[in-house]
Amino acid sequence: MLNEIEEFKAYTDKPAYKCSGKRDLSFLGRFSFEMMKEFTGLSRVLTIIARGYMFRNGAPDVVYARRALCAWCSIPDKKTAAPKEEWQFKTDFSDLHEEFPELVDKTGKGWFYRHVHKVERFITKNSDNVSKTTLSNAEPLKTKFDAAWRDKVKQYQVSLYSPETKGA
Repeated sequence: MLNEIEEFKAYTDKPAYKCSGKRDLSFLGRFSFEMMKEFTGLSRVLTIIARGYMFRNGAPDVVYARRALCAWCSIPDKKTAAPKEEWQFKTDFSDLHEEFPELVDKTGKGWFYRHVHKVERFITKNSDNVSKTTLSNAEPLKTKFDAAWRDKVKQYQVSLYSPETKGA
């Protein structure tokens, strides 16, 4: 059986970015490159985070858990982004920094966004200590992650029962 509290901490505490050799991928934490590039397995991560915040007072608080997830998933708006209309899904949850300072910073960089970019910078900075395969995984994180993650955060906000989805 997994220790869900330890797993929750792995997704919300500050990870250590270090490695002891070319085969050591401990700087990824509990993530894999596939999770960071393709977002596979993230539903489990989001479930663990939601559970960790949902029962903070003993009784389930779905609204609080949803705000925590939004903070964790936050990605800052592009500098050239037009202001969002009320009906549009937002991706920048910097307004939740006061409530969840461990999950989102003042600029709207959520925990996952910061982690992925720190992994990419760590790999680039320590290119001598990582394998060629690991080094090749850093480039997509630098160039493609932001746009893909922004789209995924919007997708996560769409109701399963929305008449606007493909499945409708």
